[in-house]
Amino acid sequence: MSHERYLTPEAIKNETIAGAELNAEGFLYEDVRHLAGYFGFSKAHFNPSEAGYDPSTLPDWGYIKELKKFSNETWDFRGGKERWEAVQANMTPEQEAKIMETAERIGMVKETDLEWTDFDAVIVVGGAGFTPKLRAEYAKELIDKYGINPPLLAFLGSPREVTDNERPRTDTYAPRAKTEYDLMRGAAEVVFGVSQKRASEHIAEYEHGKSKIIVLNAPSSEIGRRSNTADTYAFLADQAEFKPGQHALVVTTRIFVRRFSTSTHSGF
Repeated sequence: MSHERYLTPEAIKNETIAGAELNAEGFLYEDVRHLAGYFGFSKAHFNPSEAGYDPSTLPDWGYIKELKKFSNETWDFRGGKERWEAVQANMTPEQEAKIMETAERIGMVKETDLEWTDFDAVIVVGGAGFTPKLRAEYAKELIDKYGINPPLLAFLGSPREVTDNERPRTDTYAPRAKTEYDLMRGAAEVVFGVSQKRASEHIAEYEHGKSKIIVLNAPSSEIGRRSNTADTYAFLADQAEFKPGQHALVVTTRIFVRRFSTSTHSGF
């Protein structure tokens, strides 16, 4: 799926809602707002003054923060745990139909080929189990298929500890890995056949032809919470120093199409 998005590093850090990034033009905003409204959300649910927001700014960031809060309370079936630990959602057939209607409208159902290949960066989103290696393999497949020669290839990791349940899978490509950061390093090394040049607590560097490969270990932006995808993007923005007008191909798995699509390119 090919969609253009124009995000500054500051937008990547600050403009998040329901787990999806927003830009100033309201990327996904209307779709999320309408779906939340179907599930009972309205801005009348809160007093903006008591919440510390300037009513004159609504329906901007104060409204968006409350919408994010509502979405977390209504649709967060993980409760801070991993995806495979999420509880079963209890939806009515009508609610399921509305969700699928929204998902199809925002591009989470169908897939198309890339319409752009001149990327300044290819970004591989982190994951658990086999996921880092599968995403790295798909990144390489796209690079080879479309002749992409990105100056930067970035793998987004975190300090999340590898669980015992993952170990049988992760040991096939990243033996003795302790964190997601280790998994992403293992995936980069196995799939792209590279050897580490430099490494620190938060970044490992490699070279692959004309591309610089970095693997990031993103810290959390909130005390007591593990790093999430938004944290990894914010850390990447700090490290990569993207310039306005540059383009990136972001690689993830199918359930995140449009949010971080395997074939979506983002403009910074």
